[in-house]
Amino acid sequence: GAVYVVTRIGSQTDPRSTGVQLLKFADWRTETTPSIQMVLSAVNQSYFRQHRSYVRVNESTGHTDVWVGYKDMAVRIYRDTGSSLALLKDFNQISGQTCLSINHMQVDPRTEKVYVHTGFHKTFSVEDWSDPSFAYQPLITAGDSAIDARNRHMYMRAGGKGSGTIHRIDIDTLQPANAAGTTTNVFTAEQFFYNWCINQGTSDLGLAVASNGNLAVLGGMSVSQISGRDIWFLDGEEADVPWARRSIVPDLSGPGCIRFDLKGNLYVGQRPENPVVPAGFESDSLFASTVGDIYKYSATGTMESGSLYPTNPTGPAKVYNVPCGARQVECVTRTSRFDIDGYGTLYYPTPLAQTCSVMDNEGNEILTFGTYGNIDSKGGLPGESVPTIDVPMCYPNSVGVSEDYIYVGDLGNARILRLRKSYALEAYTRQAVPGDVNGDGFVNAVDLLSLAHAFGSISGDAEYDIRCDFNKDGAVNAIDLLTLAKAWGT
Repeated sequence: GAVYVVTRIGSQTDPRSTGVQLLKFADWRTETTPSIQMVLSAVNQSYFRQHRSYVRVNESTGHTDVWVGYKDMAVRIYRDTGSSLALLKDFNQISGQTCLSINHMQVDPRTEKVYVHTGFHKTFSVEDWSDPSFAYQPLITAGDSAIDARNRHMYMRAGGKGSGTIHRIDIDTLQPANAAGTTTNVFTAEQFFYNWCINQGTSDLGLAVASNGNLAVLGGMSVSQISGRDIWFLDGEEADVPWARRSIVPDLSGPGCIRFDLKGNLYVGQRPENPVVPAGFESDSLFASTVGDIYKYSATGTMESGSLYPTNPTGPAKVYNVPCGARQVECVTRTSRFDIDGYGTLYYPTPLAQTCSVMDNEGNEILTFGTYGNIDSKGGLPGESVPTIDVPMCYPNSVGVSEDYIYVGDLGNARILRLRKSYALEAYTRQAVPGDVNGDGFVNAVDLLSLAHAFGSISGDAEYDIRCDFNKDGAVNAIDLLTLAKAWGT
């Protein structure tokens, strides 16, 4: 007849809050006060009173085990000994997990430090990859951010829920980085607005910084216009901040994520006209409605001039028709993030397929990796209880990249995966050698015999061999023989 209850009063911002408690009524038929009362969390972590807590009782082991879960507290198991509730397992302690919502992720490619934004203006970082754990960063209250690794700055969308301006901090000290010649670190005159959803937080769509300090933002213009259909570009002299925004690409379709490459070209995710749907998802209308292409817009200016987009691009320079991420649909706030390395290689997630892909800047696929796996699957690392082949992921929502590693923010498993890049020679071609008729990399008698057979012929003759016409003047003659002779033996 025992009943177990998780209870709380008020909300996170309510001064009446008593935190979160676990109560046991040994006999619900007769007891009016709990026989056991214990505090699970001194702080009520809910923004809303309708946020649910969870209690389950398991007696299959011959004991009475009470499972409880609520918001950032994670899941715990208490064993009822009769006179007390003894902590049996705390999943937060086992996993070292303190960040339960990996909405968006940014990687500092110089230090390999990773920053995670939760959607509720909380930021966590992972720095020591020999013993990785999430560290709360109270100085970074951002909905989204972009890292300028070269100049050691982080730009972040600060402010309250649903809106804010762009601020700059020093990424190494996390202190405000004021614009040169000023006393402010606020770089935008206007606010950017985003949808804000109960239980999920803010729907920041994307923020990017080029290596010359130019900024690009996806965001709405006002409370009544939060869909963020334009690419907003910001540049100018630092002494003139805050900068005014201007639209360089209007009326995007379902945009999400924006990045600069090292040349200053912009890449943005958009909802496609003809979505790419992997095998097995053909009948899934939701999949097709959320994946997106990646659009590339070439810079119209230069790094040296100080403005990458003095004029608006006339259209996309290239469209990569790939199943990238999940675009924002209604109140979905966790728009996926792709990334670009220093060579222009693109890395993007496909969350619903539990895969991530790598492609070169021409759109050629290099590799795709990933399979479904829950928190018990660790891809062969120590402590794995459910082995998998390939990289186990539940909902890979963000991809970041450095010179040596690929990072994946797995929203479903609330963890970050780090994968070391490896390279293998697949094929090679020899550099063309003048005089090398058959292309084997050597100039020898084999080539001389071919030239002798074609010697004296001109284009159109049966004996003419264009491979022997080294200067491509339409005739195989002494000039070509001289070329071969100079390269003889190479």
